[in-house]
Amino acid sequence: MNNRFLSLSLLLAGFFIRFSTAYSQQPIMAMPVLDSISNTARSAFAERLSLTVATLRDTAVEQTLHASVARNNAQLKLTAAKADTTIAKEALKVFSTQVKNAQKAEQAAQKRQKMAEKTVLFATTVVAADSAVQQKDLPKLYKQYQQLAADLAPPSADKNETAASAQPAPKKTSKTAKKTTDAQPEATGSQSDVSAAESDTTRHKPGKRGIKLKKSTASSDSTSADTSAAAVAKTQKMRKEKRETTVVATPQFKSYDPATDVLLHPPHPPCALAVNVRDEFSGEVRRETPLVELFRYTAPALRTYMEGKPYVVGQASLGSIGVNTLLSLTFVVNDRNARKAFGNLPKNGSATLKFLDGTTFIVNNLRSDDGTPDASGQVYTYRSQYALESALLKKMAKTGLDKIRVSWATGYEDYDVQNVDLLLRLTDCLK
Repeated sequence: MNNRFLSLSLLLAGFFIRFSTAYSQQPIMAMPVLDSISNTARSAFAERLSLTVATLRDTAVEQTLHASVARNNAQLKLTAAKADTTIAKEALKVFSTQVKNAQKAEQAAQKRQKMAEKTVLFATTVVAADSAVQQKDLPKLYKQYQQLAADLAPPSADKNETAASAQPAPKKTSKTAKKTTDAQPEATGSQSDVSAAESDTTRHKPGKRGIKLKKSTASSDSTSADTSAAAVAKTQKMRKEKRETTVVATPQFKSYDPATDVLLHPPHPPCALAVNVRDEFSGEVRRETPLVELFRYTAPALRTYMEGKPYVVGQASLGSIGVNTLLSLTFVVNDRNARKAFGNLPKNGSATLKFLDGTTFIVNNLRSDDGTPDASGQVYTYRSQYALESALLKKMAKTGLDKIRVSWATGYEDYDVQNVDLLLRLTDCLK
């Protein structure tokens, strides 16, 4: 019975340790000053906060499952202890207390999970709202996020040690054994005193009787010493078994390091040039980066019609030959009537680049493009090239791009840039 109970406890404890590595303390993000950032940056922060809240919700679900398993483990231990007739009443009280504590922990985890679910629903509403509603509701969402992150944070090591030291232990049984052990030497001492007195009496009497009394006294002394040593060993074994029975696996958590947080420090893709050759006529080196998506745009009126596909996808690349640097912009339009809607990209048409600090630069297109259809005739691709001056290159190397305005033959279009640090990375890669 004891072996089966110990095996079951070790199996569940191993499950606790392996399961507890699935979650850890979430990072506390800093909230920007909403009045000082653009609508695009505010929407990006709302989406990032929504993703973080969803991650905390998953952590709350895992903690609830962990608490349920811990409560079930404590209940199994109590059931097995009740079935074992050799377990003392004090030990049963310890197991009952563990079951009650596990039930309270499970109820608290379920409460945190409900709070996390409500916060996720609210975050989804804020992300889908317009800029005015986001300006109003983001502080409330951030406050709920802070409370949720604080509630789900793992306890510190000091608290774990305090909680472990506060757990009751069955001491009465060990005290009783100790009293029995202490009483035995006293009884042995009294018996030896009586035997010694009898031996002194028999010394004065002639004959073999006195010798027999001395032998019996020595025999009783050795027997009592053996009994005392056996009782001490048995008591120590009982204490060790009880300590092993009451051990509960404590989950280990990794401390949060902001330097490894990918939300604060997202990893950059490796720099790889698409072209890196030397011109055989001029002798100058020609470098060019691959095309990378800069933005995607779909007008609100077209979102239902497009069925999840973007209407316009903008891609960018940088190229250099000698001291001249060019910005190549490619526009992929998912519309078979693109030429009717946009016309063409005229030569000397302007493009306005607006950076996150509010600075704007105007560049001119060096080529004209009427758009190239794909094989299906449903998608048109427009290509343009813009010469970059040194002041603009310095700005691109330090500040992210916020918006871009492109002049088409039928008018201009404004596009919000999602990949705000793309030109910064391409400029660094081109050096």
